[in-house]
Amino acid sequence: MKCRSLLGMIMSLAILGIASASVMAQSKQVIQSLSNQKQLYGQARSSRQVAVLFRPLLPKLQRETKVPILLPSELEFFSQLGQSIYVEGRGETNGYKIQLGRVPNCQGVTACFFGYFEAKRGGIRNPNADKEVRLTKGITGYFVEMPRRVSAIEWMYKGVLYTMQLKTDESTIIQIANSAIEAD
Repeated sequence: MKCRSLLGMIMSLAILGIASASVMAQSKQVIQSLSNQKQLYGQARSSRQVAVLFRPLLPKLQRETKVPILLPSELEFFSQLGQSIYVEGRGETNGYKIQLGRVPNCQGVTACFFGYFEAKRGGIRNPNADKEVRLTKGITGYFVEMPRRVSAIEWMYKGVLYTMQLKTDESTIIQIANSAIEAD
């Protein structure tokens, strides 16, 4: 809106003979550039960056759920595994669940399970997740180490219980949780 007002003022000056054609052309380019930057910034904010692994699933989740979708922007440790990770997920009005497996359609079977991300409005925290950890934005998370080198972390954010369970260590899952929170 401000760009159009500025352009209108420059055109008025040109009509009055105060601004030359070259000044008008340069002004139009600057205004168009600013307008494009504003649009790109707006698009980036509305479809915030998530790790490549989750991008194909994101539009589906956005259609299916009404809770904030918190997914990490980076998952470097997945690339260090040297194996394929298959992502499946579904959303509901009050949440979503994303499963990660070493084969398609793993369905949480121990042999192929790699992890999951879940959000549930009104969810109840796991009483076994009793180790408090500090997360970004002053959020308190709750960590629990599980069998078979699986770590889980939970936190409440905007009335939604977020849970991550991954085959990794405590410091890595905390980094992943922080990346997801920061992305909002």
